[in-house]
Order: sequence, then C-alpha cells, then structure tokens
Amino acid sequence: MFLLTVPTFAHSGSVGVTDIQKTMKGYSSPSKSPYQILYMGATMSTKKITITYTNKKIGTIKKQKVTNPLGETRVIFTFVPKQAGTTTTSIKIGSKTYKTQITILKYKNPIVSITINGKKISGSKFNKTDVIKLNYNTYKGKKNKITYQIKNGWSGNLAACDKNDSTLYGAITADISSEIFTLQNGKENFNLKFSLRDANGVENKVVIAFKSFDLSFNFYFRLIIILFIVDRDSNFCYLRSSLILFVVDCGSTFIIFSQD
Repeated sequence: MFLLTVPTFAHSGSVGVTDIQKTMKGYSSPSKSPYQILYMGATMSTKKITITYTNKKIGTIKKQKVTNPLGETRVIFTFVPKQAGTTTTSIKIGSKTYKTQITILKYKNPIVSITINGKKISGSKFNKTDVIKLNYNTYKGKKNKITYQIKNGWSGNLAACDKNDSTLYGAITADISSEIFTLQNGKENFNLKFSLRDANGVENKVVIAFKSFDLSFNFYFRLIIILFIVDRDSNFCYLRSSLILFVVDCGSTFIIFSQD
C-alpha cells in the first residue's frame, strides 16, 4: 500500500463528489519502483466503479479506499506506469464516465552527480535505474551532508520518505550550500527522493534507498556444512545440504557448496 498526499474534499454537502484529472504526464520507472505513480483523483460516491483502458500495457489504475478523521470515506485513484506510451483510461462511476488521457515518457536520468559526506556518486549510476541502494549502516547515527547537481533544464527538490513514499518530516535540514539528513524509521525504511521536473514541467523521481547489506552468517549467503563426504576413487567432494549454491571445479576434484 502506498500513501499519497491528496486534496481534501469539502465536508459539507460533499457526498458523491468526484474529481478526476483529464490529462496527465509522467515518466516510466525502469526499476518498477512505486515513486513514479501518478495521482489521478478521488470520489466519495458509493456507486459501482468500472475501469477500462485503450492500452493497458502502458499502466494500470489502482483504487484505494480511505477514511478521514471526520468519518468520510472516499476512493483514491492512482496510475501505475509500466512503459512509455499513451493510453486513455475510463473510470465509470455509476452512470457517469470520467476519461483521462495519460502520456508516459521514457525514463531519463536527470542527475549529474551526488556527493554524500565528501564521497561522490556519479550520475551515471542512474542511467538505467531510478533507484540506487546505499548501505544503511554506513550512514546511521550521523548528520550526513549531501550536495547534488542536476542536468540543465531540470528543477525540483529533495525529500526524505519511507518505503511507502510517505514524507519523513524533520529528516532533512538545509544550510546555505548543502542539506543535512539523518536516517530515521529503521533499516529498509528510509529513502531520499529527488522530485525533479523537466523543461515541460513533467515530474520524474529518482531515489536513494538505504538498505542493510549484511553478509553475516544469519542473513544472505550462509554456507552451512551438514555433511562432508570424500569419494577417494573419483576425487569427488561435496558439501551436502538442501539447496546447492554453486560448484567449483578444482581440476579433477569438484566441490559443491550448498546452503541449508
């Protein structure tokens, strides 16, 4: 579930109100991340909803029912891009149909470089993906200084968010020439998101996700030796377990490494 900041309907006499955008533009996500999702609109109608597309390959609509503190319930519509192209969506609510023409542009890298605590990250790392990962443990418990350079024709800002794209307020502070961020929300749940607009005002997002790269016995590639057997006649050695990881050819001797 991805949480979005959306407009608030008026409380008085708002039952049945529907507001759906007529045209939208966005960028595709080569990593299939949630950050390129487009907010389409919402309805407070309780009538039957039917969704159709002229080209479903471009993306799909997700519905999310939310209830505000006043007890008002509405359905939020978001568009999840799959690839570049155009499509027209139709959201039929009761007897009324709302059409939206959506254009999804092919992903472009807007980053020249990013520097964190004096270490430069080349913008080329974003050439084929809109999300890169850094080690959470390297930056935890510190005030981390970040500066960045974006390509000509782009503008925007930097924000901190969790894995559901909800803003983490207070995680970033700014000085004259750079910004300072502190990791919040624990491992696997802190991201820096660059929301950048091209010369035509179309928003593109690139993200730094802080993950835990733990190569210990208890996390990723633990090698557990359960049984070691040597066949002297054939010089065949293997480590027995339930899942084979890889095989090493040592001349006439083969060693099979496996994981339980």
